[in-house]
Amino acid sequence: MLFLALEEQYKRRGGRLPRKIYLTLDGGSENANFMLLGMIELLIAADVGVEEFWFCRMPVGHNHGGINNM
Repeated sequence: MLFLALEEQYKRRGGRLPRKIYLTLDGGSENANFMLLGMIELLIAADVGVEEFWFCRMPVGHNHGGINNM
């Protein structure tokens, strides 16, 4: 879902992405692996507008309620 959302932003912004991207994920193994971190590095290196990528993992026992309001 992350890369689909980024692709939509890329198209809307004429081939550029936001300068800062904030990503909050839970601690699932699909969210905390080297492939995801590598893709984040690639976005920065690709010179498509991203200069900062803030990655935050939710604590154990987190609640997904209100996550869209952060």
